[in-house]
Amino acid sequence: LTEGAVKAHGYDRYRFYVSKAEAARNIEMSIEVTPLRGSVTVFAACAPNEYPRNESHDWGRQLAGQGSVVFNSASPKFRPGWVYVGVTSDALAAFSLRVRWANET
Repeated sequence: LTEGAVKAHGYDRYRFYVSKAEAARNIEMSIEVTPLRGSVTVFAACAPNEYPRNESHDWGRQLAGQGSVVFNSASPKFRPGWVYVGVTSDALAAFSLRVRWANET
């Protein structure tokens, strides 16, 4: 769990690593965001896109409140390695962010 904040139209960026062995097990990844102030939009992308944003991302959604961006290693867009996360807002915003992943059963 980490906390972050963004200025209007700025980005806070994160990354996490998923190995080929983990990805082969058909895992589901969840980027969970809890707003502390304002609302945010979350974008995620696999390498080589290190800066996911509205114009260029693999997964994303605007969160009016607490919510998640969920995807799976079986997705055609998924590539093992670094997964990059960008959080932005139209106004000053603060949030907590947690990434989870596990095998789908």
